[in-house]
Amino acid sequence: MIVRRYDPVKRYDPYDVFERMSDALDFARDVDNWFDFTESMFPDNIWGLFEGDWSPRLDLFEDDDAYFIRLDVPGIEKRDIDINILNDVLTVKGTRRVVEDDKESKKGRKYQREERIFGSFHRTIPLPLPVDASRVDANLKDGVLHVTLPKREETKPKKISVKVS
Repeated sequence: MIVRRYDPVKRYDPYDVFERMSDALDFARDVDNWFDFTESMFPDNIWGLFEGDWSPRLDLFEDDDAYFIRLDVPGIEKRDIDINILNDVLTVKGTRRVVEDDKESKKGRKYQREERIFGSFHRTIPLPLPVDASRVDANLKDGVLHVTLPKREETKPKKISVKVS
């Protein structure tokens, strides 16, 4: 007779997925370093995905004149956001603070579910082409950070007219 021992029921942690994904990405980097692949298994364009306590979602798109970033940061004040550009890498850091009245009213509460994440985030986004850092514009509206990164003139596409002789 075979007796199997089962572990007790494990409580579900919805944020454990980020830890597991981070471990998997670290393993992918390790495998990439062990073998000399001609093309990396681990693309460089996902830097900053798992830095900080949490990671806000973002969209990055471009037109001929600029790159545009939309970063979801609900509940964050503009004073708690820091944006830097160095060597064509955009870094956005911020902190979502616990609301003071929540701290006091939390005493005696029995939460059935607590999914809101507080703490710091850090997103690092490498940009494909140089931008004009002196003309970067950022504004926060309805919990979305809008960042416009104008491309340098020398990197913009040029139209060349062909003369017929």
